[in-house]
Formats: sequence, structure tokens, C-alpha cells
Amino acid sequence: MEEYPQPMDREEVFRFKAKKWTRKILAIAILYLLWMVFVFSTIFILGFSYRWSILAFDDWVTIGIILYVILIIMELIIILYYLYLRREKRLKAPVFEEVEEEEKKTITYTYPRDIEGGVFSSNYIDIDDKTTLKLRTLLVRACMLCGKRIECWPKYKDKVDKEDFLANTDCIDGLERLSKKKAKRKKKTE
Repeated sequence: MEEYPQPMDREEVFRFKAKKWTRKILAIAILYLLWMVFVFSTIFILGFSYRWSILAFDDWVTIGIILYVILIIMELIIILYYLYLRREKRLKAPVFEEVEEEEKKTITYTYPRDIEGGVFSSNYIDIDDKTTLKLRTLLVRACMLCGKRIECWPKYKDKVDKEDFLANTDCIDGLERLSKKKAKRKKKTE
């Protein structure tokens, strides 16, 4: 049994096997074509008797036609099965469609009020058929998201590093703590 890099689904395994079979089919077709060219050249160009090739040239052509039809049918089966697997995979994938609803009135409530710059969680609660409550709750404050960062940075740029300023999650209280820590470190190094 052949090993495949894990994880692989049915489509990937079949694609791997189909490439091998397609190469084999192509090799058989090319070898038969070369055989036909060789038989044709020895019988009609060099003038040898057809008896060395066991069958007459017409019989070889008939066998070739049958062989090529079988090879084409095999290749079509491989292609159609591969397309079937792709379609099956696409049908199993979740489909997200945008649902159009009637115009609902949305009431937004933000807690805590008047806080800028942070990551908020938005929860939608249906109150009735025509009204939805959007409840925004502050999860984390961040100076890099705050609208007041342009005002705060000049005040603290001498006291706090820019990376610490942007990573701060406690607004002015956090900036004060960071500036005190930096001042203590400066005193220790002096």
C-alpha cells in the first residue's frame, strides 16, 4: 500500500493516482504509435514482407484504433470521476449566503460609555420583529486604537517608549505606571 503525505482527502489521493494512470496510458499510446511507425516503414518504405510482424498492416491499424478508443475511454473515466469528487467536495463545503431581512431598527448600547480605543464585543439581541439591540462591551483598551493617541503621545513620548505606548491597555493610568517604571530604571542606572 502506498503512503501519502498526511492529511489527504479522497480528491487528493485520486489526483495522485490519476496522474500515474495518465502517464501509463500516455506511455502505452506513444509506444504503440512508435510500433506502428516502425511496422509502416519496414513494410512500405523498406519493402519487407508483413509476415515478420505477425499481422498485416491493416490488422495493426484496426488493433490500434481499438486500443486508442479504450485508452480514451479510460482517460475520460478518470477525468469524470475526478470532476465528480471535486463537485462532491464543493457540495459538502458550507455555503454562507447573505440573507436579506426587512429593515430592522438597531439600538446600540456601549458599555462603558465614552471610552475610545479598544476592542469591543458586539452582541445582537432581537427584542421583537422590528427591533434589535446591539450591545457593545469593552474587552480590552489599547492606545494604538484610541482616537486620543495623537494628543497623548506628545505628553508621554519622553517618559515611555513608543512600543510600550502602543501596547498599553490601561490608558492614562497605564502610561503613568510605565513612566514611573522607566524613571526608576533610569535612577538605578545612574
